[in-house]
Amino acid sequence: MNVYIFYIYRIFSRMYFHVIILFIFLYQVGFGLFYSSVLISIYGLVISFSAIASSALRHRLSYKPALVFGEICKFTGVYLIILGTEQAGVNFVTVALGQALGGLGFGFCISRDTEIMTGDKSVTESGRLAAILSNSQGLMFVSTFLSGFAGAVLYAHDEHLPFYASVFAGIATTLILLLFIDGGRRGETAGGRGSAGETPAVSAAVNDRKTLFWTSYYAIVRSLSLAPFLCFLPFYFIQLMMDPYLFGILLSLYSLCAFLSALRYGRLVALFGLSITYAIMTGAMILSFLLFWFTIVNPEYFTEILYPLIVATALFGFGSGSVRPISLENLGLGAMDPADRVYVLSRMEILFGIINTVFIITGASVIIAFGLGDLLQFITLLMIAVTLVGWINMNRFANQAAAES
Repeated sequence: MNVYIFYIYRIFSRMYFHVIILFIFLYQVGFGLFYSSVLISIYGLVISFSAIASSALRHRLSYKPALVFGEICKFTGVYLIILGTEQAGVNFVTVALGQALGGLGFGFCISRDTEIMTGDKSVTESGRLAAILSNSQGLMFVSTFLSGFAGAVLYAHDEHLPFYASVFAGIATTLILLLFIDGGRRGETAGGRGSAGETPAVSAAVNDRKTLFWTSYYAIVRSLSLAPFLCFLPFYFIQLMMDPYLFGILLSLYSLCAFLSALRYGRLVALFGLSITYAIMTGAMILSFLLFWFTIVNPEYFTEILYPLIVATALFGFGSGSVRPISLENLGLGAMDPADRVYVLSRMEILFGIINTVFIITGASVIIAFGLGDLLQFITLLMIAVTLVGWINMNRFANQAAAES
């Protein structure tokens, strides 16, 4: 299969014109802070479990029908959001169903789309696979970044335009799959042919203290980064009556800095070592939370509040981009058996989905009861505590490994 078709598929599949403005849209059409936060959390929670369902069906369903099903769910979910927010009135159940369908579709796609390439022997046997997947990751980021900013521009003209753009992009993605992507053979995956009833056994190592700790760390810290990006900071920007263009620029800046830090994470570790890189990345997140909090409780200190918000958003994105690589580095997934690796990654995402949902809903409740400043203060203190516990455990596990060797 032509590699460029794979690139085109991944570019179109990540054209999420509506994601950046979703919270502000839900808030402004009348759902308010709490119910908008609940709707946002549904998507992530369903993703966690749908990816597991997709993996369970891997030997019964080849990747092409799985991906087509996922893409149809994604654009159907976006269309339901449009239907549930028409001028005649908003409907929470319709929008919630749309978010659930979108999460279901994304979970199916993200767990299977690499099989388009891993099932191509001309690619796997030539040793080009890693480079192709890496290049496609960069293209997906550019697609998400540009479509998100374009969505903010469209939103300034009509609130439903970004959603229609996402629907059309989803339809185009589905057509690319149907017309240009080979279907593979049922029951065959990158790891070879397996029987439908086989469930690979996992070892006791998946439940040791180190693995459980870093699984929990990942779920907590990723929630501390994603929930503010999706809900709490957009709410803050709404309170500032920020222009939609500026709103899109700031949230796009977060995505850009997160991508760059994840891209350069390996280089930073090579230069400074894991411990110092950990301190730099988590320190950036703590500084960003402190700066956001300070702008909320002491706005009179700033003649132009935009400048500290730009700095805080850049630091926040830079620190957030390291959460996954730091967690995976400390977990040592490369040394695990394939069955253990799949089990640990699945458990990480399920735990993240649950904690993120609880955190978003709890955070919205705290804002309603006490205010956004108190929530940011709590997030800052929690991030400091998690960072210190992570630092202590990271060095303790490293010392134990050195002693055993």
